[in-house]
Amino acid sequence: TCLVRVTDRKTDLDQDDTSPGLKNEYSRVQSFNADGSRLMARGIDGTWYVYDARTLKPITQVFIAGEPRWDAADPNRFYYTEETRLMVYDLQSGESSLVHDFAADFPDQSLAAVWTRYEGSPSRDGRTWGLMAENQDWLTVALLVYDQQADQVIAKRDLPTPMEIDSVTISPLGDYFLAYYDNYCESGQLGDDANPCGLMVYDRDLTNGR
Repeated sequence: TCLVRVTDRKTDLDQDDTSPGLKNEYSRVQSFNADGSRLMARGIDGTWYVYDARTLKPITQVFIAGEPRWDAADPNRFYYTEETRLMVYDLQSGESSLVHDFAADFPDQSLAAVWTRYEGSPSRDGRTWGLMAENQDWLTVALLVYDQQADQVIAKRDLPTPMEIDSVTISPLGDYFLAYYDNYCESGQLGDDANPCGLMVYDRDLTNGR
């Protein structure tokens, strides 16, 4: 087995970047783009760098909020979240544009963020997103499933009481929604639709929690 070092904090970081090192964002997040020509690395202080996956040299630093997820087909595009907005970044133009602002789907609420909370990804075809909406106290108030092709929230589940949820994601085929609740299940107990705990799975329409 050949192991190849990719990053070097002494040479790769921007001169104004105070990060003590670089890493892949998370173990469940894909670092490589659609054709394997680029990869994303995260500076420890929350900065982002795109590398040439063949030469392993940094190409550019991208100034985004967080949660970059490569487009499933276009190797030059990736998505990221910014407060209540899902954004897309084009590497060729170096510009960001809005995909959807979920604040419009919550007209009577003031939200801090709509995101996966770092660990989630869209479905394998890039069409379906599992997200959660957090209020200004960073407590989850709703779960939602977003169809990017239709540009529509196709399922929404309001929580009766705002609560802490570690992260959410959609399954690879987009059929199931997973939520990692911070309140763990007691030994021998299973979470259900009315009393969620631990790792919960819902159908695509956010019903039948178990």
